[in-house]
Amino acid sequence: MGPDQPKQNRRAPDKLLQVGYMVGVGPAAALPSALLGILAWELDQRLGLLIISGHQKLLTDLGLLWMGLGLGLVLWSLLSVRRLGDLGRRLCTTGAYRYMRHPQYAAFVWCLAPGLALALNSYVMLAWAALLLPLWMSLAKREEAILEVSFGQDYRDYAATTGGFWPRQSQAKAKD
Repeated sequence: MGPDQPKQNRRAPDKLLQVGYMVGVGPAAALPSALLGILAWELDQRLGLLIISGHQKLLTDLGLLWMGLGLGLVLWSLLSVRRLGDLGRRLCTTGAYRYMRHPQYAAFVWCLAPGLALALNSYVMLAWAALLLPLWMSLAKREEAILEVSFGQDYRDYAATTGGFWPRQSQAKAKD
């Protein structure tokens, strides 16, 4: 162990925190979500279960519209973080992040997955979409721990007034 060893050990957690802040739980949640989605689709196809509605065109259009809303939220989130510029060094609390701590995850859970289920006209896929919320929420807790270590009281204050997967009116705004 040379004199640089302690310095390297101190830097490693900082880099890990910065990478965790930049990518969040997206990659960790995407793989199980995709695998569960494929499993649900296979199950639906093999069992030939009931469809949601006989109005396939209407459901497809609604599903595509819902997915479009989700993609819009993802894009707004990405633009919000990009405008911040100094990713990993400053807490993003503007744009989509003004309303939710996890707008990209919310877009997937509330819009993209249910929209896909509607477009596919599948109860099994709708059940898959419903199962994703607890998965993504549990993984988001890991991300929040990283953010709390990185930003301390600033993050705790932000989390106390901003919804996680659903917008929440802050305590201060509610009093006005």
